[in-house]
Amino acid sequence: MNETLKKDLYDHLYIHVLPGGFLRKNIIRKTEGLPTYNYEMFLLEFINQSHLFLTKSNGEYYHKPISESNGECDAISCTYEVDFKLILGQSRTQVLKKTSQRITVLSNGGIAYGIPEEIGKHQCIDLHLALKGKSVAELKKICKDCNSNDLINRDINAYLKSIMHNKNLLLLFPFIFEYKGDFDISINEIIEAIYDDFSTSLSFRNELYAKDTYFSFFYDKHFHILQFVEGRLIHKEKIPIDSSNIFIELVNYYSFKYPFSTWV
Repeated sequence: MNETLKKDLYDHLYIHVLPGGFLRKNIIRKTEGLPTYNYEMFLLEFINQSHLFLTKSNGEYYHKPISESNGECDAISCTYEVDFKLILGQSRTQVLKKTSQRITVLSNGGIAYGIPEEIGKHQCIDLHLALKGKSVAELKKICKDCNSNDLINRDINAYLKSIMHNKNLLLLFPFIFEYKGDFDISINEIIEAIYDDFSTSLSFRNELYAKDTYFSFFYDKHFHILQFVEGRLIHKEKIPIDSSNIFIELVNYYSFKYPFSTWV
C-alpha cells in the first residue's frame, strides 16, 4: 500500500462498534422468556451459510453443544468444531454492558426502550490500537503479568488469555468498517489495516497451537471471514448480512438510532 493511500485510509476509514444488544446477553429481553441475544447466535447462523465452514464439516450444519461445562466449542459438527471469541477488549466490553440502552420486546410485538445501567463517562481502551506495534516478546511479558495495574496491559492480558486455547477459533472483531474517502479501495486495504494491529498476537497464538484461527468483521453489507495462515491474513469468504435472520432482527431493533442503511 502506498503512503498516499495509507494516509487516506487513516483519515477516512471509520469503524463503528456494534451496539450492546448484538454482543451481550440480557441487554435485549423478550417478555415471553425467549432466549436473549448475543454474538454467538448470529455467528452460528453465518457459519451455517459459509462454504468454508460447511466444507470443513462435510456439509453438516453446526449446532451448539448440549453443555459447555467441559470447555466444549460454541459450534460443533461430527467432523469439525470451532469456538467463538469476541475481540473487543475487557474494559470496553464492561463499559458497553453498563452504558447500553435496555430494550424489551413485548408480547404484542411492540418494543420498549429503557435506560442504560449507568450514565456518564467511563474509561476504556481500543484494543486494536493497544496491540499495534507490540512485539511477540512484549506480548509474552504482558501475558505473564496477571496483576498489572495498567489498564492497557490488563486488557491485552485478558485478550491474549482468551485466544490461547488449543481449539479452532473464530474471532469476531465487532465493528462495521466504513470508508468515506475518494479512492477506490478493495477489501485488501482493510485487511492490511487489521493485519497491522493483530498479526503479532495471532503469531504468538500460532507458536503455541496448531489449530485454525479465523478473524471476522463487517464491511459493505457483508460478514467477512479471514484466516491466519503462515503469518498472513487471507480473505476466505464474504457472506451477505441478510444470511443471518438474528443479525437482521437486531439491526431492526436499533435502526431508529444507528444509520445501518449506510453501514451494512
